[in-house]
Amino acid sequence: MKVLMLTPFYYPPIGGAEVATEQLALQLNARNIITDVMTFTSNSFLKPISTVKIKGIRVIQVPAINLRPLKFPELIFQVSFFPRIFVELLKDYDILHFQNDIDLTFPLFSRRVAKPKVFHCRCPAPMFRLYQRNPVSQRLFRNSADIFIVISEELVKYIVNLKIPKENVRVVPNGIDTSLFKPSAKKAEDILLFVGRLEPVKGLHVLLEALNHVKTRVKLVIIGGRSWHQEYSDYILNLIEQTKNKSVHEIIYLGQLKRNQIVEWYQKASIHVRPDTNGISGGNTALEAMACATPVIGTGNGIIKDKLNGVIVPPNNAVELAKAIEFLINNNRVRRKLGENARKFVEKYYSFDVVIEKIIQIYNEILGKHKN
Repeated sequence: MKVLMLTPFYYPPIGGAEVATEQLALQLNARNIITDVMTFTSNSFLKPISTVKIKGIRVIQVPAINLRPLKFPELIFQVSFFPRIFVELLKDYDILHFQNDIDLTFPLFSRRVAKPKVFHCRCPAPMFRLYQRNPVSQRLFRNSADIFIVISEELVKYIVNLKIPKENVRVVPNGIDTSLFKPSAKKAEDILLFVGRLEPVKGLHVLLEALNHVKTRVKLVIIGGRSWHQEYSDYILNLIEQTKNKSVHEIIYLGQLKRNQIVEWYQKASIHVRPDTNGISGGNTALEAMACATPVIGTGNGIIKDKLNGVIVPPNNAVELAKAIEFLINNNRVRRKLGENARKFVEKYYSFDVVIEKIIQIYNEILGKHKN
């Protein structure tokens, strides 16, 4: 079996979707399933398609004109790139596995390739409204694959509401390397951690507002690069300075860090906070923190179980978020218990062994259907 992961963005990883793609390719290759990655590069459209090795993964880089700066992706049906012709390369693979529903360039330009196709929907909740408003992009998305994967049961409804049959939707959680993301003895007593790009849906502005209501002095560490929402990124950076100046709390913005550095902060943090505005709290980052025995305060995603392995608060509610932070920061015993439960939960349901077996089952299923 030979698999090609097609992702609009890849290296260096700029978010959870890219990290998940990388880890999936590594794990499949480790199980002797040849898995390559194809992605876009906007260095020069005139350059030929190139191949590089990144962490042992063969990465095919397709030169493309980036249309995102034009700021109307909806008008061009969620197609953000105009690439060089790459279709001939797809014929070498048994399965095409699209990654990240934020962009439909690869599905559009490979629509006539008669190969089994899987679409890994990394952002179904925020993308749902865009596809719902645009019948052309909705149809393109709906016809792009044989099987659609979401990371939790709560997300199935978004795919089904786009008129995709439920029998074509599979739930496969993101896998976590529990040998890398593991607890340590470095736990601090007062560190809040936020990991995520600076974009509105992540809810960092809600967290910064919540700090104004937290009386116990804390240190907030923010890890994540700027997003395509330049105005929001600028707004957040200004808000960080304003909050630092008018509150008793320490706030540190570290930008984008390497994976091993992020692990150290997960291990050190008292609480990981993901106040996503859409009620779906950072699938990857939540799991990574939980694997390090760090309880998560989130707005819901099926992973965080309220009062069992973390705390759920309503989205867009700074006051309730502040109450949850205050409670956990001042209750070390509860914090540790939630963290221990979180680690056990990840080991049982989200280890790579569990997740990769589900992916391989899906591959075998669609290969069998295409042969028949």
